Amino acid sequence: PTPIHLSILKPFITRQIELADPKHLIIMGNVAAKHLIDPKQMILKLRGQYFDLSFGDWTDPALIMHEPSYLREQPSAKRVTWHDLLAFKKQLTPG
Repeated sequence: PTPIHLSILKPFITRQIELADPKHLIIMGNVAAKHLIDPKQMILKLRGQYFDLSFGDWTDPALIMHEPSYLREQPSAKRVTWHDLLAFKKQLTPG
């Protein structure tokens, strides 16, 4: 997507997140991470970290992960992504 497309779509995406009111969110891929978290960082620095996202009245943690197409192109990244998913599962498990 171009920067114009992203700026047009961001209000719709953020509103959908607000309406869905998720307790946890996974942000997948460099474009999404840059647009929602930090436009100056690359996913390789952000991946595996939680960030508090806020849109309107909604605030909850979001985990940054590689997108499936990256994993298809870089099979070696599947190991760290698996660890990210296990950490996410731990966040979901009460106790």
